[in-house]
Amino acid sequence: MAGGIPHLRMNNITSECALDLSEVRTVPPELAKARHYLRPNDVLVCHTNSVKLVGKTALYDATDGERAFSNHLTRLRVKPDVIDPRWLWRGLTVLWRDRYFETRCKKWVNQATIERDVLLSAPIALPPLPEQQRLVEKLKRLLVQSRTAREALDRIPPLLKRFRQAVLAKAFRGELTERDPSDEPAELLLSAPAGKQSPKKRAGRLWGSGVVPGLTNKERRSLPETWAWAKVGDLGERREETVQVGPMSMRSKDLGVSGVPVLNVGCIRWGYIDERKLDFMPDSLAGAFERYRVKTGDVMFTRSGTVGRSAVVQPTQEGWLMTFHLLRVRVSPAKCLPEYLQLVFQGARHVGRQTSDASIGTTRAGFNTNLLAMLDVPLAPLGEQRRIVDEVKALFAQADAIEQAAVKARQRSEQVDQAVLARAFRGGL
Repeated sequence: MAGGIPHLRMNNITSECALDLSEVRTVPPELAKARHYLRPNDVLVCHTNSVKLVGKTALYDATDGERAFSNHLTRLRVKPDVIDPRWLWRGLTVLWRDRYFETRCKKWVNQATIERDVLLSAPIALPPLPEQQRLVEKLKRLLVQSRTAREALDRIPPLLKRFRQAVLAKAFRGELTERDPSDEPAELLLSAPAGKQSPKKRAGRLWGSGVVPGLTNKERRSLPETWAWAKVGDLGERREETVQVGPMSMRSKDLGVSGVPVLNVGCIRWGYIDERKLDFMPDSLAGAFERYRVKTGDVMFTRSGTVGRSAVVQPTQEGWLMTFHLLRVRVSPAKCLPEYLQLVFQGARHVGRQTSDASIGTTRAGFNTNLLAMLDVPLAPLGEQRRIVDEVKALFAQADAIEQAAVKARQRSEQVDQAVLARAFRGGL
């Protein structure tokens, strides 16, 4: 409210026990009582929160105006000639991370509370004041170094995401692998007709607007000489069987925890199938959906939610079922490798544009078999498709290894912070 007093709440204390003033609400001045105003070096403890977060602590060190605090917070104001407020804050942080308050709080239905006596009796080592101040300064230096390292590690995943995008963009410009003069031009792969597309009733705007935008002149001219543009529908043995949607008659109430695995939208991630998300259909019901069983090499494509995520069915997933919210593409291996097509769906920039423009719905984005069959594929010669798949797989594996190492390093950094704080309060720093 205009003219109100800034009012700190439990959300202003982060899970790292720091103060976040980026979003501060206000209360009318008459509601902010004098005893609820803050001074620099006050220590704030969240005495009401979830069980995991109750007891998180922050040091109030702002000097840019008056602020009050809510009744979910407790303010501690100490004698600075006895205890350094920063030492108290660090000590309470150690206790919170050691789950001291979690094991001593009163638990209610959706929250927990620390009683006054529990907070005031919290055990904190109290060395002489000069020693407190020396340790606090040393802690500050060490934790700043650690935070700087974490900030550097946090920049790695976005960089790797851009790296993967650049690899795929280079692949579909024909710049990722070497040419082989013995490769048969891609046009010859398409010489065998895939049959005619059977006319289908449009699925309505809920499942796509029904129009796939064409390629730009620049995109059409972007392919190497031995490549060719193809439609997804041209890549199968028979055009009418290349793209299939899951069964509308499959009902969620028929799914359970055992039986035949059923792929759903949540299972299809970028480049792999997450089996933790599977549904299951009892064997007694699965027989009615035989035509919707997937085969090794089928490319699964999400048609709702995040439209366009894709993954290739592996041999261990042969015979599983699919839901109505998925499309599958069954290519002819003499024309296109399934892994190559999946990479096209994932990384060819024009596919992202075509999918986005064609999947506009009145209530939510969606896609249908006609739209998927009309997407344009930059088709490389078959040998070059294999080289591209192998090279992308190798580069992505290196990126994955770097990302995993960064995650582990960040976890170790957080553990080091906790160890340093704990050591300081044992007198070992």
